[in-house]
Amino acid sequence: MRQDIFVKQMTLHTNTILLFAVRWPHGSAALVIRTYLNARNLADRHRNALFVSQLRICLRNSDLRRTSKSPGQALALVLAAPPHPPHPDNLSDIVLNNDADISSSEYARKRRELMELARDLRALGAGGLIDLPSIAVIGGQSAGKSSLVEAISGINVPRDSGTCTRCPMECSMSSAADAWSCVISLRFEYDNRGMALSTPRTHEFGPVLSDKNQFEISLRRAQAAILNPHLPHDKFLRMTAQDLQNYIQSESSLKFSKNTVCVDISDPEATDLMFADLPGLIQNESEDMIDLVRSLVEYYIRKPDTMILITIPMSDDMENQQAVRLARIADPEGERTIGVLTKPDTLSIGAISARQKWKQVLEGRLHSLKHGYYCVRLPDDDERSRNVTRATSLRLASEFFENTSPWNEVDRRRLGIPGFISDISKLLISLIELALPKLKEDVSRFLIECKEELESLPAVITNDPHTEVLTRVTEFCTALRDAVFGRSHDRSLVHADRDYYRGFEAKIRLTSPTFIPDVEDTRQDTTSAFDITFSNSPPRNLHDVRKVIKSTITWELPHNIPFEAKQILIKEYIDRWKQPSFSCFHGVFDFLFDFIESLVETHFGRFKNLERHIRLVTRVELDGYKKHCIEALSKALELEQFPLFPGDVKDFDSARKKWLAHYRAQWPRPRESSWPVSNSHAYTIEEEAWEETDNRFDDELTVMAEVRAYFQVAHKRIIHSVPMTIEHSLNQPLANTLQQKLLKSLFADSDATGRMEDLLSEEPAIASARERLESKMARLLEIQAKLKDFKF
Repeated sequence: MRQDIFVKQMTLHTNTILLFAVRWPHGSAALVIRTYLNARNLADRHRNALFVSQLRICLRNSDLRRTSKSPGQALALVLAAPPHPPHPDNLSDIVLNNDADISSSEYARKRRELMELARDLRALGAGGLIDLPSIAVIGGQSAGKSSLVEAISGINVPRDSGTCTRCPMECSMSSAADAWSCVISLRFEYDNRGMALSTPRTHEFGPVLSDKNQFEISLRRAQAAILNPHLPHDKFLRMTAQDLQNYIQSESSLKFSKNTVCVDISDPEATDLMFADLPGLIQNESEDMIDLVRSLVEYYIRKPDTMILITIPMSDDMENQQAVRLARIADPEGERTIGVLTKPDTLSIGAISARQKWKQVLEGRLHSLKHGYYCVRLPDDDERSRNVTRATSLRLASEFFENTSPWNEVDRRRLGIPGFISDISKLLISLIELALPKLKEDVSRFLIECKEELESLPAVITNDPHTEVLTRVTEFCTALRDAVFGRSHDRSLVHADRDYYRGFEAKIRLTSPTFIPDVEDTRQDTTSAFDITFSNSPPRNLHDVRKVIKSTITWELPHNIPFEAKQILIKEYIDRWKQPSFSCFHGVFDFLFDFIESLVETHFGRFKNLERHIRLVTRVELDGYKKHCIEALSKALELEQFPLFPGDVKDFDSARKKWLAHYRAQWPRPRESSWPVSNSHAYTIEEEAWEETDNRFDDELTVMAEVRAYFQVAHKRIIHSVPMTIEHSLNQPLANTLQQKLLKSLFADSDATGRMEDLLSEEPAIASARERLESKMARLLEIQAKLKDFKF
């Protein structure tokens, strides 16, 4: 069984209160307590060091791998000893209020190494890939943010009416120096539209500064360069303040930018720290400008590993301050927010209620935050005009808090710049240290994802351009030939063509003549064992056929049926073959067109220039064969017009005989008929022929049978000739000749090598994605190596 163990208020001779909260088994917990009790009464530093050593062993042997903290991290928490009792769940108090000397050699080394690691990671652009612990300083206009930044960094920042900070300033301070110096650089991680660049760019801006008085104008110049990325950076190095102001106010200049001015300060008197100073929140500007500043601040503070440092002027109610509202939205629980109360000297002696209210805030009894609040007294305009030194400013602030009520009743650790800087430095160090395992995991995960994305892109071309183009054209044309001739695994083209040809056959059958062996349209033509199919042709009865015969009579001898009458009836359905024939052709052609388009995309899609060329040549060839096939189809249909060719006479005679018997069987044979007999000599009916049957319409029945018999033999010819014409005039010749045409169009040029390189140029989107991913992977590998090499 496991339980939460809180080791509270374990007092050493240094008056340290240890607070520790992790899950351990009973045995490990007992070991921790026993180790503490053994060392508790030892007063000298060596024995205290023994206690630390024993505690480290204890923590290493405990079951911490099942918790979120490593033994080293847990020990760091145990050794962080506040001078006043913290809240049990307030990790920041444990870390922030260490009584150990912040300038001690071991801690200073640890602090410098972690800060250097964080700086290196940011220089590699890691901030755009992984969440790095950081501090963002935010606040409204006239909130004292610039004064706070100056007090922290020891440098003077630009001060203008309105908004003077129009891009983030990332300030890194290192105490590992013999004299003050500063390096300013520009880091571009975003384009002019605010979109992330595939590869961040960092440019040093000007020489190393050794004179603090040159810092302010240099910072102004760097900011102007950030806001004007279309101009060379060197252009701004020697500009005056007025020149810079003119550029910033020009229409070509950006109003704000997410790109960063990086300031690396080396100062033996500084505390190792790193923070980002963001533009001050504004209210008395255009809506667009207000939204731009707010969105930039929101972008920074929404990151879960960013500590939010709010400058809160005590001259205004906290509820009225936009920075406070934004911080509460980004950090509703107050887990990563630190409040810095400024301008306590603006509260008059009579403002007793306001002073007590701010005291409650400072003591955590009102608007409480996990990391609490600090109160700072910063130089006013008069002191700045007199160039009051840093030491004098700190002394004046200390005297103010010692002699002014109610601040002299508050924990001094929460008052003034020195304690504030010390605490946030230790907090940032702790956050970076705690984040290292997760950073390593994140980098490893991102590397895997990046590698998978790269592998999903088309493979990089390794052949020379000629070989690559020739190979791709050959594979493309082979795939087309195999599809046309049915040798491919992809049978979709053959199957589609067969479906079109079957549909064409069915439509041709539907053009068969519909003859009704009666004098009225009272019955439809019935099917028989040798009938082909139902028809959608307009029906013709005996009377209709007789009219056709009669209209064609000239000087024929008696008992002769004019051949023209049969031609007219045959031509009626032959003319109806044109529409289904060309409908079939267009269906086959459209499918072939789409099929080839898909093949072009498959084989050449990653090279848009080559794809466009292949598509153009292929379409030209398709159009040519389309015209050729249309001409061949028209010729095939024309051949059916004249002469009428029955093919095998035996087949025709057999069909004629069967159809004649079929129609005669359907003819009602009354002994008397009220229908008149034609007066034409060709239709004189001999009385003796009617003794057994009524054959007044025998000629009409014969014509019906012969026309229907001709359809039966002729339609078989057309349902075969049309598909064969399409295959031999379109599909097959295109498949057989396309490769030659393509190669001729590609390699006929004298500058074929240069042309091949141009045709094989990768699609911009793919090339951009590859460049972005390769750059990202290189950065991740550098970050991984940096994290791996870091020894702590």
